[in-house]
Amino acid sequence: ELLSEDLTGADSTVEMEERVDRQLDAMEAEILLEKEGVLPPLEVEGSIKPAEGTAEKAGEKRIDDLLADLEKEAKAEREREAEG
Repeated sequence: ELLSEDLTGADSTVEMEERVDRQLDAMEAEILLEKEGVLPPLEVEGSIKPAEGTAEKAGEKRIDDLLADLEKEAKAEREREAEG
C-alpha cells in the first residue's frame, strides 16, 4: 500500500514539475519578446486601460504576423532540404 501511494505521489509531482517548467518557459519567452520590443511591458492583470486594448491587439497581430513569417521560412527551408 505504501509503495502504491508513493508512486501515485511521484506521478503528480512529475506532472507538477512539468507544468511549472512549461509556465516558466512561457514566462521566459514573454520576457524575451518584451525585451525585443515585440510585446509591451508587462502590466498588472486587469489594469489595462481602454486605449491600451487597441495597442495590445496591434501587438498580438504583429506577433501573429511574425509567427506566420517564421512558419513560411521553415516550410521553405524544409522544401529546399527535401529537394537537395
